[in-house]
Amino acid sequence: MEKQNYVINNLYEYLEILDKVPRLYIFRGQENFNWEVIPSLARYPSVLRDFKYWYEFENYILEEFQKYSIRFFNDKPTKDIDWLVLAQHHGLPTKLLDWTLNPLVALYFAVNNSYCKNNSLVIALSPNSWSIDIPDIHIDNFDLYFPKHIDEQIISQHSCFTFHPLPNFDGPFLPIDKLEIDAELMVKFEIPNSRRRSILESLDHIGINHYSLFQNLDGIGRYFKEKYYDIIY
Repeated sequence: MEKQNYVINNLYEYLEILDKVPRLYIFRGQENFNWEVIPSLARYPSVLRDFKYWYEFENYILEEFQKYSIRFFNDKPTKDIDWLVLAQHHGLPTKLLDWTLNPLVALYFAVNNSYCKNNSLVIALSPNSWSIDIPDIHIDNFDLYFPKHIDEQIISQHSCFTFHPLPNFDGPFLPIDKLEIDAELMVKFEIPNSRRRSILESLDHIGINHYSLFQNLDGIGRYFKEKYYDIIY
């Protein structure tokens, strides 16, 4: 797999590179360039203190999520992968990693925390294959999954997910750089922290902001806080 790296200082530079590299297909923004690109579950190895294996913990926590959340659904999901997507979208750490088909959405999530003191990251992939169904969530393959439109945020954020294999026993997750991925190209965009605010303002000018991506009361509140109150220093 080919790998490329760029530093961007403004929205124009970002779009210019994307225009030159049309093969990129999915995008992810992270506020800290130095963070490993791993699913949220991988950041909580302490959960295994009461479990022998990742597999055992995953079964337990998904069953608990289903038990507590089922009363909030008129049409409950029928597949484990849909339950996993909902759990991920509502804050439960899972082995799914959020991506978007929209490079501007990824850039927003990379720069929207004005209090972060580190450079930001957008990572992009051009995968050669993907799935529209994962019948067994315990498979050991890396995969790209396009979910059903079962949540408004999935629609507004143009969401898709990468499906990461659980480590053997209680071992660590591998970051995406070290996984075997069927992809043609991986690109990393580094955004200097000093450029975070100006890029956020440029995105707002073209309608990419917290309200457009979340479209609820919390999104409105966060949008105006972000627009008028947040500062970098």
